[in-house]
Amino acid sequence: MVSAFQLLVLCIALVSGSLWRILVQGPFLPVPCALLGRNCPEPEVVVGTVSPGFEPFRAFMHELIASGQDVASAIVVYRGEELVVNISAGIPAMPPGALTRVFSSGKNAEAIAFAMLVDRGILSYDDPVIKFWPEFGANGKEHLKVSDVFKHQALPIVDIGATEDEAAQSAAIESAVPWPDVRVPRRAYMAISRGQVLNQIMRRVDPAGRSLSEFIAEEVVQPLGVELCWGKGLGCSNGGKDVLHSVEPSQWRSIGAVFVSSILPAILPTAIVNAVYSSPPGVLNLQTFPKAVSSFTGLPVEEFGSLHRSTIDQLDLTSLVARSSAASMARIAQLMANGGTVGSVRLMSEKTVHLANTIDADSKQQCSLLGANLTLTRGGFGTSLWEVPNPDPWEVRAKFGDKFLGWAGLGGSLFAWESERKLAVGFAGRGLINQAYYKHTSAALRLLDDLA
Repeated sequence: MVSAFQLLVLCIALVSGSLWRILVQGPFLPVPCALLGRNCPEPEVVVGTVSPGFEPFRAFMHELIASGQDVASAIVVYRGEELVVNISAGIPAMPPGALTRVFSSGKNAEAIAFAMLVDRGILSYDDPVIKFWPEFGANGKEHLKVSDVFKHQALPIVDIGATEDEAAQSAAIESAVPWPDVRVPRRAYMAISRGQVLNQIMRRVDPAGRSLSEFIAEEVVQPLGVELCWGKGLGCSNGGKDVLHSVEPSQWRSIGAVFVSSILPAILPTAIVNAVYSSPPGVLNLQTFPKAVSSFTGLPVEEFGSLHRSTIDQLDLTSLVARSSAASMARIAQLMANGGTVGSVRLMSEKTVHLANTIDADSKQQCSLLGANLTLTRGGFGTSLWEVPNPDPWEVRAKFGDKFLGWAGLGGSLFAWESERKLAVGFAGRGLINQAYYKHTSAALRLLDDLA
């Protein structure tokens, strides 16, 4: 006869198992499907182009939606000037050219704009910022270089706030105090403030006195015939108002996914993590992550997932709230993959592209706020999203491959390239959950690396 205690244990086991099954599934999968495998929606997959050898991307996109990792996504890949992948999927699918919020993927555009300034001889990555902005040197920042800004080591831990007010930006940056020993810049992700510093430099060096978003719209977006903009819509048709609504999972599913993917692995013994997780989890630094979010977005951590509904979304903050499409990001990525040229349009020399992509002695550093290693080139492009100081049993986490460079954004957007094989990729989705930030992007690039 079964005792009450045994029944209790059985009930706890069943409930725990059910919750675990729901949480490890994609956050956009309906609960009956996640729990029982019933009433699962069938994704629509629209194939515009899939060149021979790249067919596995069709199954990849189908599985991405079928597993509940996103509600709609699109991927576009070029090899040289050839379009080899153009696929969208979803319930329903969205066009590859549809505007979505790609968030930090827009940081690539900042870096490309400044590479063009370097190419024109207007500034150098080794120039101290005070050469163009003397007031920047207050409080011990006088030796910080342009490259330090791109490597997220100019103003770690500074709460400039989410403002476009030019005077307020300048004053906050000028009065900011960097790390105690500024002779050895330490790295901390500058989600908003990198773009704010670069915007102030652009205002001072551009002969036309344009803002960073204006320069990008006129010098990058228009010549390439693409769409990339921020809150004010410069660089997007219809002022960017046609951006697709970002879809949030239910709060408890989102919290659960973060717990399973990033918090639980930080608590469990390594042996259990190695046995339970089939792919490397992204372990957050639980003590510093809330501070990082607050310092660099101006929002408390509990509001981080609502950036697309906040006033920040209406501002031209070039480091944080970009809007673009998979097709447009892939087209701009071609510029870097092809040595500064897209079709008949040349925006910079191949020499400058190489310079911007250079790995320096200080390119790989631990990000003090995220508890992970970040490798950033001289010109501000990333070689990885998330690497760990103690990587056993996985060598790296969410690495862009050995030769890919670029950036990724909240929700799973990707804007990357590889010069040797002239590969350029844009990946955009509608689902808004931070875990996709590294799962989608790393999986897509691993597949591309295998197929190309």
